[in-house]
Amino acid sequence: MTRLVAYGTRGFLVEGLVPEGPERASRLAVFAELLRGRLPRAEVVVGAGMLGVFGASSREELTAACDELDPARLEGEGLGTEHRIEVAYDGPDLAELSARTGLAERELIELHSGAEYQVEFLGFAPGFAYLGGLDPRLRLPRRGTPRPRVAAGSLAIAEGYTGIYPFDGPGGWHLLGRTLGAEIFEPSREPAARLRAGDRVRFVESTAPSEFELRVRPRPSEVAGSHLLIERSEGFVTVQDGGRPGRLAEGLPRSGAISPLALRLANESV
Repeated sequence: MTRLVAYGTRGFLVEGLVPEGPERASRLAVFAELLRGRLPRAEVVVGAGMLGVFGASSREELTAACDELDPARLEGEGLGTEHRIEVAYDGPDLAELSARTGLAERELIELHSGAEYQVEFLGFAPGFAYLGGLDPRLRLPRRGTPRPRVAAGSLAIAEGYTGIYPFDGPGGWHLLGRTLGAEIFEPSREPAARLRAGDRVRFVESTAPSEFELRVRPRPSEVAGSHLLIERSEGFVTVQDGGRPGRLAEGLPRSGAISPLALRLANESV
C-alpha cells in the first residue's frame, strides 16, 4: 500500500510502491520516470525502497499523481543500462577481509566478481552509487576508523553494498581494488553520473599485474586553464555559486548559498 510521509518543508517520501525483490530498484526507477512526467516541476529521487519527491505543490497533487501510476507499466520494462567495469582486485583490505570472512582471497574475488549488482540509489557523494546484490558472505560493517583519503575509482564494500568512490575523499568502506578506465562522475558530462538508479553492473577482473596506488588530484596552482586560487582568507570564508538544482537523482545536492536572495543582493552590490 502506497504511503506518503512528509520529509522536510517541501518534500515527501513515497513508500510501498514496489515490494522487496531482486528487481525493486529498476521498478522504482520506472515509477520515478512516470512521476517526473506527471510532476515536471518536482524532483523525484530513487531511494532505498522508496521515492523522494521535492517540489510538488501539495500532498493532494502528489497523491493524485501516484494514484495514476499504472503498475502494469512495470512489466516488460527494461532493467536499466548494463555496465561492465574492469577491476584490479589489489586493494589493501583483501587480507583483512579474507581473515574476517574465512574465505581465501581468490575465493573472495571470485564471489564478488561473479555477481550482478543493481544500483539501488545514489548518495553520500555526487555519483556514488549504492550497488545491491552483495553475497551475504561478504557483508561486513564499515571500518572502525575511516581513512582520511580514498583514491578516486576505488572499489569498496560495506554492509550489504558495493560502491565506487567517484573522487578522492574520506571513506570508511573496505577496499577491494580499483576500477580501470571508469569515470564514475564527470561534472562536464551529461549526465554527470555514469551510474543511475535501476542500472545493472558486472565487474570484470583485470588480468594485468598492478599495485594499488593512492592517486591524488593536482594542486589548484598546477591545474591548466581558468581557475580560482585562494591563497589567504580572513576568518571563515566560502565561495558559493547559484547551486545546481535538479541533480538530486545523481547524488548531487543543490548546494550553493544558503540564502539565494542574499547571494543575488551581494553580487549586485559588488
